[in-house]
Amino acid sequence: MGRIFPFQCRVGRFAQMATKPLALIAALAMSAGLIVSVVNARAGQDSPVVAKVGNHEITEQEVDKLVKPRMASVENEIYELKRQAILSIADDYVIQQAAKRENLSEAEYLKKKIGDKLTPVSEQQAHAYYDAHQADIGQPFDKVKTALMRYLERKQLQERRDELLDTLREQAGFTMLLKPPRVEVATAGFPTLGPNDAPVTVVEFTDFQCPFCRRAEPTIKELRDKYGDKMRLVHRDFPLPFHRQAFKAAVAAHCAGDQGHFWQYHDALFADQSKLGNDEFKAIAKKLDLNMPQFQNCLDKDEHADQIKKDIAAGEALGVDGTPAFFINGVSLVGAQPPEKFESLINTELAQTKGASSPSQAQTNGKN
Repeated sequence: MGRIFPFQCRVGRFAQMATKPLALIAALAMSAGLIVSVVNARAGQDSPVVAKVGNHEITEQEVDKLVKPRMASVENEIYELKRQAILSIADDYVIQQAAKRENLSEAEYLKKKIGDKLTPVSEQQAHAYYDAHQADIGQPFDKVKTALMRYLERKQLQERRDELLDTLREQAGFTMLLKPPRVEVATAGFPTLGPNDAPVTVVEFTDFQCPFCRRAEPTIKELRDKYGDKMRLVHRDFPLPFHRQAFKAAVAAHCAGDQGHFWQYHDALFADQSKLGNDEFKAIAKKLDLNMPQFQNCLDKDEHADQIKKDIAAGEALGVDGTPAFFINGVSLVGAQPPEKFESLINTELAQTKGASSPSQAQTNGKN
C-alpha cells in the first residue's frame, strides 16, 4: 500500500502497529492470552466490547478512535479513485465527439488543439522556476536543468490538455454527481482570513513546529491570491506532543491575536522554525510592537491553553492525527499537498455552489 499520509507530521499507534510482521503480532496476542470476541453492548455500557486480553476489555470506541484517521483516508482515496475514473470516461467521450464533429481522428484533433499550441521551454523559464522552488529542489541548477525543462514541457502539455477538457466538458453539460465524504467542521471564533460568506472555507489544523506545515504556507498564500474573496481560511491548532515548543508557540500566537496581530505572529513563527522558545516568542512580539506586559502575562499564564486543547480534541474527533490537515468545505485533504490538489477540490466546490455562500457557516471573530 502506498503512503497514505504524505508530507505530514503525524502521531498514532495504528500506523506503527501496522508495520509489524503479522506473525509477531499473532505471537504477542497469544502470549497475552488475547481472546477476540464480538459481543453486543451490555446494559449501561457505552460501547460494545470487541476483544479481551485476560480480564481487560477492549471496546469498539477505543478501536474506532485508533482507526478513524486511516478509515477517513481510505474513504477519501476511494472517492478520488472513483472521481478520476468518472473524469476519464467523460473525457474520452467529449474528445471522441469533438473529433467527430471536425472529421478528425482523436490523435489529429488533440494535435490540432494542443500540440500545435505548445511553445518550447527556455532556459530562462527553467531558471525562474528553479529560483522559486530552490529550497525544495535542493540541487544546483546545472544538474537539474535538463530534467527541469522536460518537466516544464510536460506541465505545459498537461495544462493545455486540462484547459481543453474543461472547455469540452462545459460545452457538453458535464455534471459530477458523485459526492465526496464530508464532515462538519466548526469555524466560529477562530482566527480567519477572508470573508465569512466566501463560497469555499478551508480549515487548517496546524502545528507551528511541523516542517510540513511550513511547506504548506506558500501553497496557501498562492491559493488566497488566486481565489481572493471566494476563499476563507480558518486556523485551528493541533500541536503534536513530540514538538516541544509547538503548544507554547500556539499560545503565543493567540496572545498576539488578543492585540490584533495573530496572522502577523503566525507568519513570523513559520518564517524560522529553528527559533522557537520563550526568548524568541518575546522577540517576535517586540518586533510587532505589541504591548509587552500584556503579551508576557498572557504567555506566562497560558491563557489560551484550554482553547488549544479543545482544538486538539476536535481534530481527533474528525480523524486528524497529523499536520497539516485541511478540510475544504468539510472535505478532507491530508498533508502539504501541491496547489493542484487544493485547486481541484476548490474548483469542484465553486462549481457546485456557483458563487453561493457556503452552507450555514457561523460568524467568526475575525482575529487578524
